Amino acid sequence: MTELQQQQTTPERYTLRGKPEVEQRIASDMEKIVEHLRGEFSGDSLQAIVLLGGYGRGEGGALMEHGRPKPHNNYDLLVLIEKMPLSRRKAYFHRATTAGRTLAKIVDLGVDVNIRPVAFLDNAVHILINHDLRFGHHVLWGDLNILARMPEYDKTDVPLSEGAALLRNRGNCLLENRMALEVGQNYREDERRKFIRHIFKATIGYGDAVLIAKGWYDTSYATKLERIINLDIQEVPRAELLKAIYKEAAEFRFEPNYAKYMERDYTDWLMSVLSVLEPIHLWFEKQRLGVEELTWQTQYHQVTAEGFGTLEGPLKRVRDFLINFREFGALDALGDRGWWFLRHPRDRMLAAFPALLYRPADWEWKKEINPLLGVRGDWIDAARRYQELYKKYLT
Repeated sequence: MTELQQQQTTPERYTLRGKPEVEQRIASDMEKIVEHLRGEFSGDSLQAIVLLGGYGRGEGGALMEHGRPKPHNNYDLLVLIEKMPLSRRKAYFHRATTAGRTLAKIVDLGVDVNIRPVAFLDNAVHILINHDLRFGHHVLWGDLNILARMPEYDKTDVPLSEGAALLRNRGNCLLENRMALEVGQNYREDERRKFIRHIFKATIGYGDAVLIAKGWYDTSYATKLERIINLDIQEVPRAELLKAIYKEAAEFRFEPNYAKYMERDYTDWLMSVLSVLEPIHLWFEKQRLGVEELTWQTQYHQVTAEGFGTLEGPLKRVRDFLINFREFGALDALGDRGWWFLRHPRDRMLAAFPALLYRPADWEWKKEINPLLGVRGDWIDAARRYQELYKKYLT
């Protein structure tokens, strides 16, 4: 790298609407973060430090707390090093996690640090996280053009499979909220804040899935909001309601105001949001599967059938078999669900998720979903098992 390429850089803005004090605070935090990460990884031929997420796009959130503005969202960083031998991957990931925890104490805000070898960029598969990395980032230090090594993705064309994963991941926020209400959780202020964030995070995710299906996706939150509001989405169920709640969620992301939502009836709020988002999720699955008619029960059986009857990826099948054997045991392998052993547990979760979140009244889903997850008992037992698998395989 040249000396010019190695310089530390500062974007024009980190937030969309934050006051100068917030921008100065974040800029100071970035200096501390870069200094720490350079010290931690300089011996590993450090290539670049990249700021991701809202702050990397210049659209991070800022809120007022105790009369003073402060950044709202966690900082997401990617460290790129020259090489990362397979035998040392766990050690590198541990170092990155430890660095994030240390930095969180230094800047008094959540810091997530990921690490990859620079060669990862050359053939990075077109998944949503890589798409957002390619088009929504700021290189804080290192080779300023390093991400140009990534493949030339179409900026608006994201695979529908990524939309399905986004719905599952963001929908899990709503599932966590529903579980909390089911057990009668007595919300403290921090729990209420989490509930509020989950509502808005999921709403943005479902709207983004609509944009993916329509071929209008963008990494910019402001651009996505403009497209949801102004482009024709009338074929999407509850389109006008989606526009309203997506706008509200985006406004909260830019300028969070928790006080406005602290006294809401959370059960009514969650069920109202689900009444809008559930038909949108089913509409998306119709687009993904290429069918005109669909219920959650028929969607379950189509997802179940995906990928079977093929010998593609035999090594992957063996690996998935071993993962399933460890997770679900021999009895399940020998039973009538043994074919699931040829697919990763993530596939079970994709199949089970809509039934757990929406609990469709027209389908006796427990007979299929509970055995699929290896549980007996009520909805809450299946939901808890799902969360165990989610933390193990999707975080």
